[in-house]
Formats: sequence, structure tokens, C-alpha cells
Amino acid sequence: FAVFLDEGVTGHPDYHYLNLNPFCDHQIYFEELNKFFDFLENKLDLKIIIAAHPKIDYSKFKKEFLRKIFYNKTLELVKNSDLVLSHMSTSINFAVIYNKPIIFLDSNNYVKSFSSHINLHSDILKSTLINLSNKFNTSDLNNCFKINKNSYKNYKNRYITHNTNDSRSPWKILHD
Repeated sequence: FAVFLDEGVTGHPDYHYLNLNPFCDHQIYFEELNKFFDFLENKLDLKIIIAAHPKIDYSKFKKEFLRKIFYNKTLELVKNSDLVLSHMSTSINFAVIYNKPIIFLDSNNYVKSFSSHINLHSDILKSTLINLSNKFNTSDLNNCFKINKNSYKNYKNRYITHNTNDSRSPWKILHD
């Protein structure tokens, strides 16, 4: 199976709390996402499941996701998956730790800052990037199961693990 790491792109409660606009149009978001999920399931013969974001109330999204949603199981789902789908969720750390291939999902529908972060993650990890606004081709998936071991190793060392040779205080590390 492939697991989609939901991060509440259109339904995160922080939008309301902080009086922010979502990163994209809700209807277009789900139309593009489900169209790609259908394509991927068909071409790769993989079932797609959703790893729920802990702050999202999914009762209002059951008709949008059209896939089974799993709660509080992100680590387990990523560990046992064949493929990970994400925008820029911090849960991609699990995919890197378990050496799982990642497809990053971008769209013309997303605000520029969000798209930039997605593209940056894809570049750093040398992972497949799909623009959901474009027509999908099987050739887009040619390398989707490959991981760049060097990029994953560098990502782990730079963003996930603690460098035991670093003598800076935690405050200095945070500041830097």
C-alpha cells in the first residue's frame, strides 16, 4: 500500500485559530488529490490509505478523501508501506528513517510559499515530484520507488539525528 501523510492543507484548525487562509482552494485540492490517487492505484496496483493528522476533525472530510483514514498510526503505516505520498509533512522523517520512497505532491492550486517548500523537500531528498494540476503519465512514475541513499543519509544527519560531536548548547543549536 501507499500512505498519504495528511497535514490538513485545507482543514487545519490553526487556519481558523490564527485567522489565516488555507494554502489552496478546498474543492480543487480534493479533486486533484483523488484523481491522482485513482491514477496511482490503477498504474501501480497499490491501495492508498490516509495517515490522519492529529488535529483534524475528519468527520467533515469523509466524502472528500474517498479512502480509509487511519488515526494515530503514522509511524506504523509508513514503516509498513511501499510508498509514501506527502506535501511537506514532518512525518516524512519516518519515510527517511525507514528508507521508504516518497512522492511529493505539488499543485498550481497551492500558494507559492507552500509549493516552494514542497519543491525544496523533493530537491533535498532527490525524490519524485508530481504536480497534481498536470496530466499524469506513467513515465512520471518511472523512478518513484527509487531512493537516493546519499540524500536520505544527508537528510538524516542534518535534520533528524543529533550530532554527538556538536559541543554547542541546545540554545545555541536552536538559535543557529
